[in-house]
Amino acid sequence: MTITLDIEHVDAYIQVTPHGVYTRDEVFPVSHQVLDECRQHDLSGILIDTTDFDIDSISPSEKQFIGHHIAKTFPAARGIKIAFVASSDTQKQLFDAVAGQTEAKLSVFAAKDDALDWLLEPQNKK
Repeated sequence: MTITLDIEHVDAYIQVTPHGVYTRDEVFPVSHQVLDECRQHDLSGILIDTTDFDIDSISPSEKQFIGHHIAKTFPAARGIKIAFVASSDTQKQLFDAVAGQTEAKLSVFAAKDDALDWLLEPQNKK
């Protein structure tokens, strides 16, 4: 695999930081690895920090593939909130599009502190 994940358990959520280079074959196993990790430990949130992950060099069709796959994978995460931290406009656009395609509780933030505030607020608040 050319994508590696740093996964850190923090209270009721996991923090995931992807590193490396994207390949199409890795989207499915990597996204399921994150979801499985959260389920195994009965956690209620996932913080995915993509600020150091190079999405800008990925072709538009591949970005569409990533977005479609993530939108299909994470609705299975019932009761799990997912916060993406994205630093570039390209990252924000991709994950905003994903959020619009899924019923999962998924939001995109420019700052990690804002993502954590949203992720850790009680589930019955919006």
